Amino acid sequence: MIVAAAIAITAAGCGGSQGGGTHGSGGGGGIGIGGAAGDGGAGGAGCSMIDNVGQTVTQEQASGDPPMPLGGAIADGTYVLTKDEAYPPISVDMPTHKRETLQISGTQLLAVIESDAMPDPFQGAGTLTTSDALVTINWVCGASGSFDQDYTATATQLILMSVSPPGSVSTFTKQ
Repeated sequence: MIVAAAIAITAAGCGGSQGGGTHGSGGGGGIGIGGAAGDGGAGGAGCSMIDNVGQTVTQEQASGDPPMPLGGAIADGTYVLTKDEAYPPISVDMPTHKRETLQISGTQLLAVIESDAMPDPFQGAGTLTTSDALVTINWVCGASGSFDQDYTATATQLILMSVSPPGSVSTFTKQ
C-alpha cells in the first residue's frame, strides 16, 4: 500500500491510471498517492522526473503519543525519507520498506516513491498549501485529488503526520 492510511486518491492525469491503494501497511505516512501505478506500472508518466536519492527505510512501531504538529515554513530543497513510524492506534504487523524523495520549490512539489507494494517508482507533481500546522497536497500530475496532513517544518526536516487515522509519522531530511 502506498502512503497515508485511509487516504484513497484516484489516479488520473499525466499518465496515471486507476488502481493502487494507500501508503504503508499499518498506516505509513508520507505523500498520499493511491492508485498512481495501476497494475504495477510506473505512475506519473509525463510528469517531471526526479531521482529517488534516499535509502530504503523500514517502518517502525512507536509507542506513546505521536509528536504534535508545529507547522513552520517549508524550505525549498530536496528531502528524503529517513524515518517512518506508526504510533498507536496504528500497529505494524508487517513493516513496509520504502524510499521517498521530495523536491520542493515554493508551492511546487515533485515526488518519487518506491515501496514493497509499488516496486516500480511512482512519479508525481503537486502543489502545497499550508495553514497553521496543516499542509494540503493537491496532485496535478501522476495522481489526482488532494489530501491534508499535519506537519512540522524546520530548516533541515519535514515531518508529515496522518490526520485520519492519526499515528503515522514520516520524517524527511533535507539534503
